[in-house]
Amino acid sequence: MSNTNAIVKMMTRWRTDPVCFIRECFEWDDKQLTEQQIELFTWVGKLAAAKIKVNMGQKTTEEERKLARKLGISVRSGHGVGKTASMALLYYWLLF
Repeated sequence: MSNTNAIVKMMTRWRTDPVCFIRECFEWDDKQLTEQQIELFTWVGKLAAAKIKVNMGQKTTEEERKLARKLGISVRSGHGVGKTASMALLYYWLLF
């Protein structure tokens, strides 16, 4: 596989998978990400994938259509649990 194909494959994978992006781009593993962060990133990825599919006119499931109508995800938690770090990592993912 050429370098260009590898990069395209990697970017396609990252497009709807912020957990994969963070693990591979920042070389973070499950010791650095909490279960709650992984859950948040997974839901954000599902939300992004659903919105992309709907906007591109692709076939979607009822769950994907429901997700695509959402405006966001709310997060409730205490102090010092990684909300700011999570948002910073998600902003990097959105900017790539």
